[in-house]
Amino acid sequence: HLVALAGGPADHAQALQGMGVHTLAQLRALPRAGLARRFGPALLQALDRARGEAPDPRAWVNLPEAFDARLELHARADTGEQVLHGARVLLERLVAWARAHRGRVRGCRLEMLHERGRRAESADVPPTVLRLDLAVPSDDAAHLAVLLRERLAHAALAAPTLELRLRCDDLARTEAPSGELFPVHGGTHEGYTRLLERLQARLGAQ
Repeated sequence: HLVALAGGPADHAQALQGMGVHTLAQLRALPRAGLARRFGPALLQALDRARGEAPDPRAWVNLPEAFDARLELHARADTGEQVLHGARVLLERLVAWARAHRGRVRGCRLEMLHERGRRAESADVPPTVLRLDLAVPSDDAAHLAVLLRERLAHAALAAPTLELRLRCDDLARTEAPSGELFPVHGGTHEGYTRLLERLQARLGAQ
């Protein structure tokens, strides 16, 4: 839409259509002074920016310092595997946020918001909260999902889960380690560390 370039009102669009102006070429063929008097300078400025004839500065995207995202499930989740299916979406978003901050996740917290009791007099079921703490910060969503699966396997859901909330404010802003050209799985310090994290998620901190 032509007037959308300048964010003009709907009556400007109707006026241009009434003048037979439907393309940018037709708009540029009109006298600029007359356009400025009738529609204001914003339309001409937007047209010049669109053609690269005027500076078009853009504001930087400021990412939030803490990650806090929610996901409403399409169907209620009764098992940990069903919760994990939705949590993977949030973990991918978390990793993207961490990488944009040039960091890696050191810990995060998953809240499972449950279905309210069926009886009117029953109170809301409090959310189930799972905390993931990593020995070595990571930006690998698959690894985070493995750890979360271990925690979910031992978590008792008080009621079916309808919504998930993932929070993270514990970010390690250090450079990621250099990858190997031909990595050897299980033979590196990182492999032992991930094994330790998985055992801790399954058996507990002690």
